[in-house]
Amino acid sequence: MIIAVLIIVLVLAFVGYLWNRKSSEESARQAAALVEEKRLPVANDEKAKAEPNRINKEKIATDQADTRKTPEANTQAQDVPSFRDWDGSWHLYYRSSEKEKWEETEMELTSDQSRITGNYGYGTISGHFVDGDFSKVTGEYINTKGTGRDCGHGKQSGRFWFKLTKGGRSMEGKWDVCGEAQQRDWKADKKH
Repeated sequence: MIIAVLIIVLVLAFVGYLWNRKSSEESARQAAALVEEKRLPVANDEKAKAEPNRINKEKIATDQADTRKTPEANTQAQDVPSFRDWDGSWHLYYRSSEKEKWEETEMELTSDQSRITGNYGYGTISGHFVDGDFSKVTGEYINTKGTGRDCGHGKQSGRFWFKLTKGGRSMEGKWDVCGEAQQRDWKADKKH
């Protein structure tokens, strides 16, 4: 009788062990499935966040390759004007007619997003950008030194028009004296 009870206990213990093992494996599988479900959206979110960076890197690489293929594209990018291109010291050349030789003076300019101000060898200069285009400026100059021909108010003054050329390193334009219709030539090169 003792042997029979012992065999029954051993069989029950073995069945319990198998049952427990199967339950543990099933619980582990369910836990792993839950973890995977929770981790999968996070992984997808990280992938979604990484996707724009990958696209941007590919675009940059493509743009760089395109620039290497077409050097003129690089030159065009450098030719886009900025209001800062006006800042600095300039060699200013002017003449009253095409028959005259160029005279030279210095010009110092500062600028912000709406206008330029400064001085040239004989007076002051101020202007604004034409239609928001940073490559074109128009404004007034006043000869405060009294050289040249005086206007009705006692000083030589008038309007000027400039356009940046050569990637912001040069400018060319026109000026008038005392509001006369005749326009004269101005040009300038940035000092290095």
